[in-house]
Amino acid sequence: MLIDWFTVLAQVINFLVLIALLKHFLYRPVLKAIAAREQRIAHELLAAKNAATAAQAELAQLTQERQTLQQQREAVLAATQETAMAEQSRVLAQAHVAAQRIQEDGRLGAQAEFQQLSSLIVQRTCGEVLDLTRRVVSDLAQDDLQAHMMTVFLGRLQRLDASQRAPFDLLETSTPWHVRSALPLSTAQQQTLMAGVTAVFPHATTLVFEVAPSLVCGIALLAGGYKLTWNTEDYLTQIKQNLLALPPWSEPVVATAGEGP
Repeated sequence: MLIDWFTVLAQVINFLVLIALLKHFLYRPVLKAIAAREQRIAHELLAAKNAATAAQAELAQLTQERQTLQQQREAVLAATQETAMAEQSRVLAQAHVAAQRIQEDGRLGAQAEFQQLSSLIVQRTCGEVLDLTRRVVSDLAQDDLQAHMMTVFLGRLQRLDASQRAPFDLLETSTPWHVRSALPLSTAQQQTLMAGVTAVFPHATTLVFEVAPSLVCGIALLAGGYKLTWNTEDYLTQIKQNLLALPPWSEPVVATAGEGP
């Protein structure tokens, strides 16, 4: 059988062309993709390695900072405990000295301190009770109570003696008269007060009505630097002064060790 060399040559050329085409259109893109993927993986591995290194460095820094804070905390606690112990010792020493001083001063010194403390308690108690009373009276100061206060004030005004009226009688007709009340007065109440004041002081022709909550349910008449007033605040102040003027309490005499019956 004869070999057809032309056919063989043609097959060889076709094979070479096929190899060239496969290499150009198939193998090269595949190899290029593989190389790109390998490069990307290498970059990711490098980034992961760098991130791991940075994380380790940050962890080491945080560990160091935690140790530093722990040391500072222990130092502060130690200093605080030392200060507290020193303060405790100082307070105990002062208390011991004070106890010795009280014992050395004797019963008279202790009684003086007791009376001073009693006076302080009385003063504070009076202030708190009177403040509470003042607030309660102020809260209860409604129209009916205000009208009653006005009636009482006019009655006291009519009962003024000559010495009490004298400063007001010398005032000129042009002098303004001010009527102050804890609550606003109605028109009828103002007219009633005006009639009552002019009945006692006919020259009080100019009355100015004002509101003064500090009166705590009361009425005041002011003119020419003089003042007539009646309100619960005056009573509360007088009560406080009377209570503070009371003599201090006396400490009961207690027999001490070593004293006979």
